[in-house]
Amino acid sequence: MRHVLHCIRANDFVQANRLQSHMQLHLFQPKFSFIHNQLLHLFAKCGKLSYARDLFDNMTHIDIYSWNSLLSSYAKLGLVEDLRTVFDQMPFHDSVSYNTLIAYFATNWHSDKIHERVVIVGCADNTFVWNAITGVYAKYGDIHRARWFFDRTTYKNVVSWNLMISGYVKLGNHDKHVDDARRMFSEIPRKDEICWTKMIVGYAQNRREDDALMLFGDMLHGDVRPDIYTISSVVSSCAKLASLCHGQVVDGKVIVMSVDHSMLVSSALVDLYCKCAVTLDAWRNFGTMPIRNMIT
Repeated sequence: MRHVLHCIRANDFVQANRLQSHMQLHLFQPKFSFIHNQLLHLFAKCGKLSYARDLFDNMTHIDIYSWNSLLSSYAKLGLVEDLRTVFDQMPFHDSVSYNTLIAYFATNWHSDKIHERVVIVGCADNTFVWNAITGVYAKYGDIHRARWFFDRTTYKNVVSWNLMISGYVKLGNHDKHVDDARRMFSEIPRKDEICWTKMIVGYAQNRREDDALMLFGDMLHGDVRPDIYTISSVVSSCAKLASLCHGQVVDGKVIVMSVDHSMLVSSALVDLYCKCAVTLDAWRNFGTMPIRNMIT
């Protein structure tokens, strides 16, 4: 077993294949599937489908790990029909099985096939899968289908809410989409700093700076600590509005709350103070920047 593990760590397919041939020659069948699974994983990782399939077909102990390794072999080589066949032949599926299938269809953007496989397999109670698919559709801009899965998810966690908010604000250039994101934001039972940041950044990216500032105020009143992405988006909104007073308030909050002056925050503050011709404050923030580039 030591030699097998050494091959795995070194990604040494040639030596691993020799060991496999040696075991077959001497009719060695381990009591547990660990050794064969490790070899199967290596063959799959190296894209050696024929070797992986031959090993799999001759295994006496096949578990979910074995099936998932074979599944990943077909996904890696883009053999979609074989991928679907193996998936359907599996006695049961876990999150890795679904992830492999979803990742393949998402990467190659077969939206209908994602929908088809999940509905046909009947995993309506698998919250992990439905949340993952919601994220795929939201990422690629198919917000209507993302909403279909989101509405049917039995347990909505903060991740699924954030995925939908990101999907709506990413569509941009239409106030309706941003308003839809805000309605979803309002429905979240427990908002964390990521939820607040997603919505604030969404407003800022869609030229709704006033809304970003108002929501930031609500965030602070809700005793939620902003991060550097929240702060930089709010300061950028102040710069676009040339609102010095709001920018100074945010700058003061950054200091009081001991939020790190990262490149993002410091750059946004420099931009604000330069636009408002407050050169001393611009210089002060410029001096705190850990890294300076041509723009700053």
